[in-house]
Amino acid sequence: WLLTGWRLPRSIAAAALCAVALGTFVFLLPRNELWAPPPSETEQAQPSVAREDLFHLQAELLEYRLAELQPERPGVEDLYFIGVAPYGLQDTFASELGVVKRLMDERFDTGGRSLVLVNHPATLHEQPLATATNLRSAIERIAAGINTEEDVLFLFLTTHGTEEHELVFELPPLQLQQLTPTALARVLNDSGIRWKVVVISACFSGGFIEPLKDDHTLIVTAADDLHQSFGCEYDSDFTWFSKAYFDQALRRTFSFTEAFGPARAAIAEREKGRGLAASNPQMYVGAAMKEKLESLARRLAAQGAAQPSIRAGL
Repeated sequence: WLLTGWRLPRSIAAAALCAVALGTFVFLLPRNELWAPPPSETEQAQPSVAREDLFHLQAELLEYRLAELQPERPGVEDLYFIGVAPYGLQDTFASELGVVKRLMDERFDTGGRSLVLVNHPATLHEQPLATATNLRSAIERIAAGINTEEDVLFLFLTTHGTEEHELVFELPPLQLQQLTPTALARVLNDSGIRWKVVVISACFSGGFIEPLKDDHTLIVTAADDLHQSFGCEYDSDFTWFSKAYFDQALRRTFSFTEAFGPARAAIAEREKGRGLAASNPQMYVGAAMKEKLESLARRLAAQGAAQPSIRAGL
């Protein structure tokens, strides 16, 4: 109107065309918002593995943590602990692993012989990433430094599980390999470690039992191969299985097998009270492993009796 003067039909048509074009762009075409709230202080402070310094730090962290491990003691059935929390999109698994590691170090004599692999922004400065490659490296290095005929490896994994029996490893923007029963069995077999305890807190984790079982292994899973386990919501600090098995049952016994019965019963009662399908936790004990675990429990009980301050603290 300002440039060409008012021409009623043409001006109305041009205004209508402009409105249609604007509406199309605004309401129909995908776009980034023109205005967005600034990131919160928490979001701004959240570290990311995409940061160059943190990315290159990871290899050093793994070497540093492995170098910290104390050597095995001749004539002592040493217990070595590896804890893995590979799902980095929520706090649940990293929080749970922290409690489990403290329990193992203080009550089960893994202090100085424990290692954690964690996918979580808050631990990128301190702990190695939980990847299938790092897990293999950790198991191989521990195997190289222990008496594989005498000492015991305790491997604990806590994450989401799939119906295809894969354990979920995730920390964006990395594209991580998922862990299958076959892959884990291969890593453990190749390591040469004879005595093994494998505890998996994940949905459908019973699918790991068949590929992993042998005479020298104890396997405990939060569910059978067909059902979900519970407590892995975003606002949870503990999965139901780990709460019952580690934070309750294993504070009252030094036997990894005796703890399973009370933990399973507590989980079943909780599931029944919520009207949920039973997760049906599973345990497999190899024939030779049963005697080995009894010997280990006797040593830990005797050591615990000599350290009342630790037991009282728990």
